[in-house]
Amino acid sequence: MIVLIDNYDSFTYNLWDYFMQLYPAGCQLVRNDEASIESIKALEPKGVVFSPGPQAPKDHPLMFEVLDEYVEKIPILGICLGFQAIGTYFGGTMTRASTPVHGKTSKIAHKDHQSFYGIPNNFEVTRYHSLVLKDIPENHLKITSYTNLPEEIPMSIAHFRYPVWGYQFHPEAILTENGHQLLKNWLYHVN
Repeated sequence: MIVLIDNYDSFTYNLWDYFMQLYPAGCQLVRNDEASIESIKALEPKGVVFSPGPQAPKDHPLMFEVLDEYVEKIPILGICLGFQAIGTYFGGTMTRASTPVHGKTSKIAHKDHQSFYGIPNNFEVTRYHSLVLKDIPENHLKITSYTNLPEEIPMSIAHFRYPVWGYQFHPEAILTENGHQLLKNWLYHVN
């Protein structure tokens, strides 16, 4: 099974529903303030997903504990807040966006990375964020997509060695094109 850590976002159950459709072994939802690293280890996850949520990554320590435990062991996917947690875990920094984007769509350009297998370039994604990831450490992470309106902003990252990916946008949002395929591409790495 995969474990979906709920960071109290309204989109979390959309994600859970998508994973239940796409992954026959199931998806266990755990709330970030009710779970511990020990309780997650007891579930023996084959992959972990960090949901979107409010605040900044530093306000959600469980995601960092999961990264400490599993970054070299199992696939990890971070969405929005989860993307930001992965980025800061590896040394990136968060800053306020010059223009917050909430409930808006943007076209993104992706680079040649397996997270976008079967997905055309320049497709629409739905964004809900007022923070952006900067100073992404190139020795650990690569930017796999970006948007350039109103400025070039990383929209996804991937670890160079491990199946640890992050999407700043929401693949589970109805206005995001290819949302199921984005999640399937990550699930390909889950045993």
